[in-house]
Amino acid sequence: MKGDAAPMGEGAAPEVLALARVVARLRSEVADLEGGAATTAVVERATGAVMAQERLSADAACEMLLGRARERGRTLLEECWITLGPGFAVFALGLA
Repeated sequence: MKGDAAPMGEGAAPEVLALARVVARLRSEVADLEGGAATTAVVERATGAVMAQERLSADAACEMLLGRARERGRTLLEECWITLGPGFAVFALGLA
């Protein structure tokens, strides 16, 4: 029965413990990759917005965002969120 199962570490076979560690590590890696993908998407959107507003190439727009972030003491991601505005945050977070 469900209630009779021993907690991990108390009598569990070494193979099960090893698999549990692998699963935990892989879940952590997936979470890291999802966070990186979300960050990349925000930076790409902001770069596109700057390209359209300033009529710049992708490289020049990215450099502009990096320069603004440095000048204002922000991270690139913070500068990108500010560039995209509060409406984008509401949309991106599914609050609209």
